[in-house]
Amino acid sequence: MTDARRVLIADDDPSIRHAVTLKLSKAGLAVTAASDGEEALKLALESEPELMIVDYAMPYMTGYDLCRELRKHERFDQTPVIVLTAMEQDIDTSLAAELGVVEFMTKPFSPRELLARTKELLEALPSPGGGAS
Repeated sequence: MTDARRVLIADDDPSIRHAVTLKLSKAGLAVTAASDGEEALKLALESEPELMIVDYAMPYMTGYDLCRELRKHERFDQTPVIVLTAMEQDIDTSLAAELGVVEFMTKPFSPRELLARTKELLEALPSPGGGAS
């Protein structure tokens, strides 16, 4: 088994999915990628990511809908979420906070900044297999 931190990326844009997956994987993170909200829900339940990076507007299920579904499972009640969006002005920040969204990144975004923020958030979490609540 690997001690790599687990991250789920969900975005319907293949170029964004690829760029983020590549950047995070090269940094030593275990990345699972989904192309829509329904696939992301299925993969999250299987891989139990420690952090999720989700597009706000995806087919079948929005990023918020995905978070809402995952919050029904106790194991995801503290999982931090970064939302990628092209629609910054349409964001409901109070609902976002309830759903575990800790950061918004407006597209286009810097993969380097996303990696830095991802690392910061993961470092604040308990280490894998070591006293996670």
